[in-house]
Amino acid sequence: MRCLRGDHALAQLVRFALVGGSSNIAYVAAFTSMNESGPLVANIVGSILSTVIANELHRRLTFRATGRVGWFNAQWEGGALALIGLLISTAAVAGLEFSVPGLGEIAQAGAVIAIMAAVGGLRFWALRGFVFRRLDNPDSARAAPIRSRPPEFDTSGPSAVLRRSRQPANRSGNSKRKPRSCAARSPISRVTSTGNDPSIGVCV
Repeated sequence: MRCLRGDHALAQLVRFALVGGSSNIAYVAAFTSMNESGPLVANIVGSILSTVIANELHRRLTFRATGRVGWFNAQWEGGALALIGLLISTAAVAGLEFSVPGLGEIAQAGAVIAIMAAVGGLRFWALRGFVFRRLDNPDSARAAPIRSRPPEFDTSGPSAVLRRSRQPANRSGNSKRKPRSCAARSPISRVTSTGNDPSIGVCV
């Protein structure tokens, strides 16, 4: 049962078949309850009800698309695909009766089942690839994130010009370098006084 919980094609196909069986049961129940109104009305009500139930179950269970596909879009696009499938299957059955008029009942039933299976497979791939398609891109998740340059290293733009204007100018004519002390020059330096002024000395 764990394999049916995944999002790969096989698990979705199995869930698609289960949902199709459930919608057929809903169709039979609606057709039976509306049979007094006539077979045409019962067929229309049963088809609409079973299609709505199937589209919602496909959105919630088969493709798990509740977060990316709304109810209206699922019903509109899924219903359109169901109508197209019905037209294709009806045309195929009519073409089968026209091309092979003397076909036996068992062979005819097998041909109808094959046609319905082919139409159902096409509807599954259309729902999976267009209506309930996944929007995430696995290649984008593997791509390394692009790190932006820190603001202090940005050398272009108005912010860089503003930072340069705030820096004090270092002109050779007005700036004077302060002499370093002996301790700053060497840890073993000592001061030897010169002359009578002990504050004036040289580093040795």
